[in-house]
Amino acid sequence: MIQGTTVHWTETDAFEDAKRKPRGGYMIMPAGVKHYAACEAGEDDCIVFVTQDGPFDFTVAK
Repeated sequence: MIQGTTVHWTETDAFEDAKRKPRGGYMIMPAGVKHYAACEAGEDDCIVFVTQDGPFDFTVAK
């Protein structure tokens, strides 16, 4: 995280139990895990830097 706080939760988690990542934080999301991500309401806009080794692919869940 470069700016703001992001909120991350999976399809089996309640939003109230979501992990919050403030500026300077990081996270790892394993492949194949359906998840949600948002910017914490009332905070600065979120600026996120994403990097990884190898190819990247994703499927938008319905």
